[in-house]
Amino acid sequence: MPNTHTTLTSLFDDVADAIREKTGSNATIVADDFPTAIANIPVGPPDGKIWTTVEIPMSAWGRGARFHITDIAYGNGKYVILVNNNYGGGYGESDPTKLLYSSDLTNWTTVTLENHYDSIAFGKGIFLLVESGGDEVSARIAYSSDLINWTYTRTTGVSSDEFEPWCDVRYTNGLFIVVGQSGTNAVSTDLATWNYIYGSYTVTNYSAMDDGRCIDAYDGTNECYFYNIQQINPQLTLIGSHEFEVTSGRSYYGWIASFCGNGKYALVLSEYEYETSVPIYYHRIFSTSDGTNWNDISVKMGNVYDGALAAGTYGNGKYILLVPAPNNQYNLLISTDCINWEVVTNAPKMTKMIYGNGAFCGIDNDYTEGAGSSNMTRIYYSRTTNDY
Repeated sequence: MPNTHTTLTSLFDDVADAIREKTGSNATIVADDFPTAIANIPVGPPDGKIWTTVEIPMSAWGRGARFHITDIAYGNGKYVILVNNNYGGGYGESDPTKLLYSSDLTNWTTVTLENHYDSIAFGKGIFLLVESGGDEVSARIAYSSDLINWTYTRTTGVSSDEFEPWCDVRYTNGLFIVVGQSGTNAVSTDLATWNYIYGSYTVTNYSAMDDGRCIDAYDGTNECYFYNIQQINPQLTLIGSHEFEVTSGRSYYGWIASFCGNGKYALVLSEYEYETSVPIYYHRIFSTSDGTNWNDISVKMGNVYDGALAAGTYGNGKYILLVPAPNNQYNLLISTDCINWEVVTNAPKMTKMIYGNGAFCGIDNDYTEGAGSSNMTRIYYSRTTNDY
């Protein structure tokens, strides 16, 4: 006769393994906990792609505040988000930023910084924060390797007539790049000495960069650019470009997203046309690996009010692009080659996505208004890497 105890133990182990697979947890689960654990499994859309919502209480600023997550990064085994009370005029634009970090996307530690920062990047074991805006006197940055002890300083060496307010920060191939709104970028290898890139080509909001190369575009133009970022005496060297025409019968909406990974670089352009007085949006995805050979793929989005929203990233061998869908819904476009795209429905709204430690993780920078201890800010993550 079969050993009943052994059979039941094996069955219990199978159930526990199934729960852990669905939740992304590595915790021990005993039989008494099965009903609660099963009830807490996140419910995914019909195609099985599961996203978990994480609600993070933000009661410290109290009533009247407006919270939104302005950026997200992963490094040193930690997910890191920046939360600011600065959405909308007159709502605490000078309040210090709250930085939250977690190794498991469940338990979060809060650090209140000395100043206000909007952007974060990770490289060389260091997290670098940048204040958006500012001037040549108060171009503030902060950096830390442990997220607890911070060095507060400024980018230096740029004159007042050349300075442009910062809007982002990136890391690539040994270089920290603080991005100006147009035309000026501060570049450093050690965060102490800064050099400046000026000229026709600049690292804009629509850039994707990796391994010292970058794909870029400018609003209102019909070209994509691909260039190398030189590390010594920093400058941008144009490798190649691609000139395109707006699709016949459609109108130009604008550049809306960029992403890169595994040697491919992509930019997303939005176009639209009218069908019986209703605007129909299309995303054109331009990608290259060498600046010479370019792919140009058009994907129909349909009648979408927020036609400009898109967020993209690369991870687990997949390129993932979040796009709006009808009825205030959001879909994912997923590809292994930037050419053939699968549509996955019912994703959460996210304005930026990253990939780290087996999870896709995203933020929505819409604000939540202060209501004492009930105030929450939210992130989303998915560990269903077998699906993605």
